[in-house]
Amino acid sequence: MSADEDAERRQEEWTALLAIYGEEAVEGAPDALEWRVSLGERCGWLEVHLPLDYPSGAPPAPVILAPGLPEASHAALALELHTLHEPGAEVVYIWAEHLREAVPSLLLASRLGSTQLTNPNSNPNPNPNPNPNPNPKPNRDCTLHQVHRAE
Repeated sequence: MSADEDAERRQEEWTALLAIYGEEAVEGAPDALEWRVSLGERCGWLEVHLPLDYPSGAPPAPVILAPGLPEASHAALALELHTLHEPGAEVVYIWAEHLREAVPSLLLASRLGSTQLTNPNSNPNPNPNPNPNPNPKPNRDCTLHQVHRAE
């Protein structure tokens, strides 16, 4: 495939990303070799560095910008992204959607793992988490839901 054909395919991919996510969630330019796609409010960004022979040749180089996400999670997610790449195919949308699903859960797990909830006025409880839902799900904007319990 020629460099012009790769440039045209990148232009089409850029246009599709803008149509899907909107101008507020996509940064860069169709002819730039670095794009950023939002992973959701307060979740971070997927930054991709596009080689000149993308998409026909090499895949983009992903950079996951998600404050609060443990470094091990960054590395594991980057490896996952590479497994989703098929040579010759556009992949930025697939990567962004994969991260939009994965990052909120990983951030929540990281926050819950680093936060110890205790009540000094109560009896010792083997389960210090007052959340009655053992599998809390984050919403897509990476914020935690408030849980209200009847007393």
